[in-house]
Amino acid sequence: MKHSPLPDPAMMTKLFKGILNCVLSVTKAATTPPLDQANATTYAGLYLSGRHVMTTVIFDVPLVAASSAALAATPAEQAAEWVAAGRVDDESVESAREVFSVMASTLNESNPSIHVKLGFFLPPGQALPAATNVYFGPTARRMDYAVDIEGYGGGVFTVLAV
Repeated sequence: MKHSPLPDPAMMTKLFKGILNCVLSVTKAATTPPLDQANATTYAGLYLSGRHVMTTVIFDVPLVAASSAALAATPAEQAAEWVAAGRVDDESVESAREVFSVMASTLNESNPSIHVKLGFFLPPGQALPAATNVYFGPTARRMDYAVDIEGYGGGVFTVLAV
């Protein structure tokens, strides 16, 4: 079985700068978003190759808030309100969904032998499907990233693959 892509921070920097068009940094994270299949406090993207989940990406709420606000040119104060509420409003979260969607191109660039696309975008409270069980087991590969978006703050995200 071919491995799913795990891009390095430089590739993720290129992705975020390309879509958000602002000053930011992406580094390996010292902390990670809370990872649980209940998906209580995170946003998750499931990337499919054909009908199979190949990669799971999980963003914490602060990163979704900062990236949504930066992409939509919403005031930073709004991002702070979303973080305090524990979720981004339904209309604005479409900006974050766009970041998740474009991330497929970076995942594909990091490993051209597998072509993935965003199959599912799950908000907090929508549990991850049973097909993702393997991403929380000992054979999973993961990379944790921290993103800081100038003027908006940032957060952390994880790429999980098998």
